[in-house]
Amino acid sequence: MAFNYQERAYSHIKLKNAEAALADTNQAIALDPNKAIFYAGRGNAFALMEKYPEAIKDFEKCLELQGKPLDSQFNLGQVYELTGNQEKALFYYSIIAKIPNLPEPVNVKVQARMMGDWENYKEWI
Repeated sequence: MAFNYQERAYSHIKLKNAEAALADTNQAIALDPNKAIFYAGRGNAFALMEKYPEAIKDFEKCLELQGKPLDSQFNLGQVYELTGNQEKALFYYSIIAKIPNLPEPVNVKVQARMMGDWENYKEWI
């Protein structure tokens, strides 16, 4: 049941309906607080709402539960970039840059940031 809330929340995120996504991810977390993906979803909802400290907290929780760097650390890089903290963003992007076979949109954004390009690829991935 919790996963169904997360799936619907993902749809809300794609539609930029952050409040509905937040409600669904909160419900998913209430039903199963040990799933990393639910915190990633809520972090995305918070990021859409420009509630960056909350997004960071959820992405860090996701990383703690998940242990895999790609999603959580890339999202942390994006949030720190949005808050203007390029140093912290680069820290997370540099971790992601070492992963082979990154999805193309992730790779393009990470490589741009590693080369000092902060003007292009501003969309949330």
